[in-house]
Formats: sequence, structure tokens, C-alpha cells
Amino acid sequence: MAIKLEAPLSEIKKELLHLPTADLIQIILRCAKYKKEVKELIHFELYYAQQPQGFLDTIFASLDQEFVNIATQKNIYFLKKSLRKILRIVNRYAKFLPTSENQILLYCYFCQKVFDLKLNLQQSTALYNMVSSQLEKVQKLISKLHPDYWKDYTDTITKLQQQLHTHLTA
Repeated sequence: MAIKLEAPLSEIKKELLHLPTADLIQIILRCAKYKKEVKELIHFELYYAQQPQGFLDTIFASLDQEFVNIATQKNIYFLKKSLRKILRIVNRYAKFLPTSENQILLYCYFCQKVFDLKLNLQQSTALYNMVSSQLEKVQKLISKLHPDYWKDYTDTITKLQQQLHTHLTA
């Protein structure tokens, strides 16, 4: 029989409210040691939570560098592998962003950078599906927004979908 060492989040929150600050710091640092993603989330909460645009700018700069590194890649296998790696980074950081608007910007930026590589998506169904699924994800995020924002983002997604089909027929 396995021991279950987890409690509901509400129960954990109640317990944390009763702990002194020094103990909270120790728990947070201990959690950060075990998982890189937790450490990144703590970094985000400490330095970027109040300015998500600064965080987005940092991510965009990092993505630009990643795309520069793969721009000369000729082998489709290694290109797909590199794009999957970049997409994992995008997905990880999208979880940190507090608003759907910022997540939409991040996913659209990724798709635009893929299109800027001028790939022939007919060569690889996997690449086409990768971009297509990101555009579907953006559409789901748009549907969760207030209707006032729909037009702005719908125009953006329409342009990206047109680019997807242009790259498919190129």
C-alpha cells in the first residue's frame, strides 16, 4: 500500500498561513531545489509578475536567438527537433503568464517566427501540424477573452492562418 503525501491546495494554503516567514522561505527554497520549472516560476513571481511585458520581451529575445540558431538548419529532422525544443520553452513560459492576451501574443510570435523561416510545410506533415495546433490553441484562448478583444486577435489569427496555407502551397 502506497502512502499518499498530498493534500488539497486549500488545505496547504491554510497551513502556510500559519507558518512564520522564515519557515515559508525555507519551504520555497527547498521546493526550488527539486524542480527547474518551480525555480523558474519563483523567479517569474519575484521579478516579472508586476511587469509581464518585460517578461514577454525577455522571452521574445530568447526565441529570436533560438530561431537564429536554427535558421541555417538544412536537415528537416533536426529542424523539427529544434522547433519542438523551442515550442516546449514557449509552452513552459506561457504557463507563467497571468493573462490570455499575453499567451496569445507568445504563441502568435512563435508561429510568425516559424513562417519567417520560409519553410515548405508540404515537406513535413509534422511541422504543419505543429504550427496548426498552435493556431488552434490561440483560437481557444481568444474564445475565452472578452468579446471586445476578439476582433483584434481574430484579425491576427486570420493573417497567420493565411500564411500557414501560403506556406503549405509554396
